[in-house]
Amino acid sequence: MDMPAPNNAIAGPRLALVLLVAVGSCGAKDTRGQAVSAPPEPEPAVLATTPPVAAPPKETKPPESDRCPAAPNTGTIRGKVEFADGTAPAAFTASASRARPGWRTLDECDSQYKEFRAAAGAAEFVFAGLPPGIYGMTFAGDEFVDLDVAPFTVEAGETRDLGALVPDRGRTLRGRVLTADGTPAAGVQVYADHDLWGDEAAYLDIVVRTATSGADGGFTLTALGRGTLYVAADAPQLGRSQAVRLAEGNDDLTSELRLGPTGALAGRVTYAGKPARADVTAQPVGAGSAVMFTTVTDNEGRYRFTRLAGGTYSITAQLYRDGMHSVTHPARAKQAKLAADRERKLDLDIPAGPTLVITPKLAAGAADVVSVVLVKGTFAAATSGDLDRAMAALDRERAREDSAHLAEKTAIELADVPPGSYTLCGVATKYGDSVATIAAAPATCVPVRVAAKGARQQVEVAVVGR
Repeated sequence: MDMPAPNNAIAGPRLALVLLVAVGSCGAKDTRGQAVSAPPEPEPAVLATTPPVAAPPKETKPPESDRCPAAPNTGTIRGKVEFADGTAPAAFTASASRARPGWRTLDECDSQYKEFRAAAGAAEFVFAGLPPGIYGMTFAGDEFVDLDVAPFTVEAGETRDLGALVPDRGRTLRGRVLTADGTPAAGVQVYADHDLWGDEAAYLDIVVRTATSGADGGFTLTALGRGTLYVAADAPQLGRSQAVRLAEGNDDLTSELRLGPTGALAGRVTYAGKPARADVTAQPVGAGSAVMFTTVTDNEGRYRFTRLAGGTYSITAQLYRDGMHSVTHPARAKQAKLAADRERKLDLDIPAGPTLVITPKLAAGAADVVSVVLVKGTFAAATSGDLDRAMAALDRERAREDSAHLAEKTAIELADVPPGSYTLCGVATKYGDSVATIAAAPATCVPVRVAAKGARQQVEVAVVGR
């Protein structure tokens, strides 16, 4: 069925991206198999004796037109990006990602990424050689807020013209960076976006807006979104500011960032008392998942954050299993108060437990994907969007997520679930659903009791399709 050409940006719930999985060169995929933006996953530790692997020369990679040639059995997407005043951005990037049953069989032409530059005042884009199917698109650039296009159909032998897509220029943030004693700090990197990510020593400057403070400590950031934002300043020699929350709205913003000395946090992760490989995250309490620093343990379970601003953090260790980093794996979380210029020790042990086998049952309608969330204690949500908002403040120990493509499997297994009382919520969606449709999908939540005995315990959750 031919669908109307999309022309609006949409924002989406976390549940739409509930299961980030490692799929090799295909990149991160969401529960519908679409490419998503996500913080970089840390690589597993390797022995010091492992020789480096040389990357193939860039010239050996064939042009995209050769890898994904136009043919009678493929489709094309075209259109242009222009602002409401008719002007065009100087440059932008765009991705076109196909959703189809069985994301494990995706090939490189299902997800294409390109860079474009305006020519003769027009910012046009073309994607050719696309296998027929349902596609979503994302546009990004220095002059506008990321633009997501709702899913649409690409037919074989046809060109889908999206027309003129109108991005939002967003808001502007102006501010100053000061040293601990209140003097202007020049040459300091400033980071702002709805999410801030970092590693054990620094903020990451990918998928965020960045600026460098001038001689007077001043900085300006443009094209910021209209939702809640966080901004922080960091300089290895001068210190790091707290991540400051900026309110949602349409008005431009101001902020003053004061640098302070940093502290360190180190410890060991164990599973059932034995050293374990794990991803470890540090999140400032109160920021939810919007500000996150990540590192990985070595083969002895040791981890260390070398530079964190003083304050209270939620520290979570999540097991690295089956060659994968995943939010579905067992986790343990603790809070740690970190003082500047000090190193704090914190060990985390992830207990062994039963495997919970979850069987989703369609009570009505049809669905391609079922996503589930297991939350410690009592929990309630009426829709996927409600579930997303309520979960924003929960750590990964309290909330475990996973999903199933119903054409591939009919049950979801969560390993090492500690005995206790939980709430299990399920949401059913279809391939090609827009993020707005997913946000409105009904969520079913039921109480679940995990017993101390029984290595594998069964539970059902009824979900409503459409």
